[in-house]
This record gives sequence, structure tokens and C-alpha cells, in this order.
Amino acid sequence: MEACNSFEEKIRIKAQKAGAFLTDVAATVSSNRSAILVSVLVMGVLFSFLYLSEYIIEQGEELQRQELLGAARTTAWMAHIPKQDKVCFAIDDEFLVKHKTIASSLADMEDMVRQRQVVSDEPVASTVIPLDKKEMLNIAKAYSFNMTSGVGKSIDGIFTNRETRFTCTVTHGGNYYEIVFWFTSTEQVNGDRGYVPVRIVDGPRRSSETPVTYVPFNNTALFINELAFPVTIEITSNAQHRDSRTILPGKMTAFHLTPNWSSLDDTVYHYYIKETGIEGDLVSSLKYYVGCIDGRIAESLYRERNFELAFPSYLPAGFKPVCYAEFSTEAVSYVYANQTAIDHYEKKLQGYRPYPNYNPYPDSIYDLVPDEESQGLVPVLGMKYYDRDSAPSLRDSYNELVEGQFPVITEIKLTELDGSEDLILSYYEGERAVAIRAFAEENTAYRFSGFVQLDELVKMARSMD
Repeated sequence: MEACNSFEEKIRIKAQKAGAFLTDVAATVSSNRSAILVSVLVMGVLFSFLYLSEYIIEQGEELQRQELLGAARTTAWMAHIPKQDKVCFAIDDEFLVKHKTIASSLADMEDMVRQRQVVSDEPVASTVIPLDKKEMLNIAKAYSFNMTSGVGKSIDGIFTNRETRFTCTVTHGGNYYEIVFWFTSTEQVNGDRGYVPVRIVDGPRRSSETPVTYVPFNNTALFINELAFPVTIEITSNAQHRDSRTILPGKMTAFHLTPNWSSLDDTVYHYYIKETGIEGDLVSSLKYYVGCIDGRIAESLYRERNFELAFPSYLPAGFKPVCYAEFSTEAVSYVYANQTAIDHYEKKLQGYRPYPNYNPYPDSIYDLVPDEESQGLVPVLGMKYYDRDSAPSLRDSYNELVEGQFPVITEIKLTELDGSEDLILSYYEGERAVAIRAFAEENTAYRFSGFVQLDELVKMARSMD
């Protein structure tokens, strides 16, 4: 309530000043000069309106600034561009002294430009500038950067984000540059997967729970301010990560829980709300990022990213699943093998595993020759296409293979599955058999390959559910 009282008090003071001005002017005017009095009254009203409007605009700018300080991601970028007719400003020595990171980036850029000695319609040199949020906002305001803003969903549809961009064309040493500041703020969430919610409410000062997140499936903390006033959240970790964000009432910010890539150990994040003393911990784990995953766990983890996995119920005689592995949030690898291949790859380890769930199996057979061991492998690559327009068309692929008349591609066939729009494209590529199953509704595709009979792969693809 302090912020509200402060705002109302300032409005009251300014209104009093405007009223006092009006009273002083009116006292100098004779009471029988009604026309002049009316004019003075109008002037007073206008004066009050303009005086208060200026303050309201200032408050709006400050609210926008506070919201941008809570942005989930920021990027400062500079690119060398062709000569422009209009520029925001010319970079001088005073600016470079004040903003040393820009000075360093600019020096690197000018070295690149001199080496290339060319200017085209496309940037010939560009770089990311290591600036914090406050410095970006201060520069954008001081030099009147052009601001644009738009709303869109993340690629997996989990978050709706606001992208705010500040741009400015500058000149220095006869060269022209574009400086861009990006702020990505979380507007809303579209479901309950892919993140861990942290609600900022009145309650215990220390959270009794320590949620564990798994890279790259749900290692995002969504801080939601359900209090009636802005809060500042300080975030640190045992891997030297540090951040500070302001969250306005009713707003939220998504914080990516980056793991410690130099170690497989868990990264522990600690958050602290300055205004309330509320604090707690979150864990970012690489447990399922490397090596093999149990099939049921893989199914649960990928569901966090709206990727519903399908598995074949039919396997060639003697084959069994030996590894499910994470590629990315958009790709997954399965490996099926017979006992000959299992014995071969286990023997290559010579009893040594860098970590318990280490994966000794290749995820592709394209670098292998059809020997006894490789004939016992069937790798599968599954893909999720979040953007439907980017999903490959098996009909188009079939037509390209047929029309291309590639000597090594034989027995090309496109199978339509009864009762659905799903397709299976199958062919031999030399001695390798390939079958691709596409699920139209889920917008996913699975590629089977192996030195086995093609009809075996088609059976596997057909049996997926």
C-alpha cells in the first residue's frame, strides 16, 4: 500500500499547487470581469491536466521499466551495416568511457570490418554485447531508441512471451552500426508442464520443499507474484549463477535453471524475496541428460515438453530395447538389439562405465558395415515438430525418391494406414533398410534403420502406439 499512498500523495500535492496558482491569478482579477475569470479558470484546468498528465506518463514509464527488469531473457547485439541516412547518435569518447563493454565490442567489430573490407546489404560483422538489464534500459532511454513490442508463443507452446525490442542506428569512425536490445518477458503459461511453479504469497518464510528439475525437460522455474506489491527476487547457485529480477503484482517471470555443464553434479539454486524474506531452493539435475533412460521415465519426461512418445509393440525375433536416450526436447533415440550386439558393445566397455547409465550403443548405423554385430542393431530416431509447417511430408519424400532414381535407393513404398492419416515410407538404401512412420495428429515421425529385412522394420513402424 505504500506505493499507492505515495502515488496519491504526489497527485494531491500537484493538484494543490495547481489550485494555488489558479487562486493567485483569480485574486488579481476584478470580480465583475467574468470573461477574464472564465479564461483564467480554463487556463487553470489545462494547467492542472498537463501537470498531472506528465506525472502519470512518468509513472507509466517506471512501471514498464520495472516489468522489463523482470524479463526472463535479455540480449544486447550490435551489427555493422551499410551507410544510413538517419542515425540516433554518433558514438563519442564520453559514451565509450561510460559504457566500456560497448567500447570493447565496438573495437572488436571495427577490427573485423577492416579485415573484411566489404559492406553489403547484410551485416558483415556482428557481436553480442555483455550488458545487464539496467544499463540497456538506461541507454535506450537516454538516446531515444525506437521501441517495438509483440506477443508470441514459445516454440513448444508452453509459454506466451512478450518480445520487446529497442533499436538504434549509430555511427563511429565513419562506420554505421545497429544496436538492438531484446527483452523477453513471460506473459502467461499454457498448461502445467515444462516448468516448476513458485508462487510468491504470504506464508512461511522458508519453503519446506526443494523441487528437482531435469535438464532439458522442465528445468525452468516460473516465479508468480500473487502479492499486492512489486517484489525483487535474488537468485544464486552453487555454480556461481547470479540474477536479480523485479516482478510486478500479478506478473510472472520464467527463470531457466542452467546446470553446471562442467560436472554431472546437481546444481542447487537459492532464491530470496527481498521485500518479504521468503526463500527456498530448486535443483537442476543432469541425471537424464546423458546415458540411457528407462522407457517409462523417458515417456514421462518428454511429456513435459508436449512430446507424446510412441513405442513399437512388435520386435524382430531376439531383439529387445537396450537404451532410450535424450537428444533434445524435440528428438529422442531408441536402440533395439539382439544378444550378439549386446555382448559386442558390452565387451568394448571392458567393464568400465564413466557413469552408471552410460550408453555404449551407436544411435546410427550409417558409419557401420553390415557385420554380425551391426546386423543386431535397430536404432530409432523420433522427432517432434512443434511447428506443423516444418514437418516433412512423407508423400513429398516418396515422390522425390521415385523421381530422383537414385541407384542405391530401391524397393520404395508408401503405405497408408487404415483408419488414420498416418503413413509409412520404406526403402532400402544400399544394404540398409529404412522405415519412417509419421503420426499426422501428433506431428511426430520415427525413423527406423538397420541391416535387417525391410519388412521387419515396417512391422515395427506399423506396431507403434
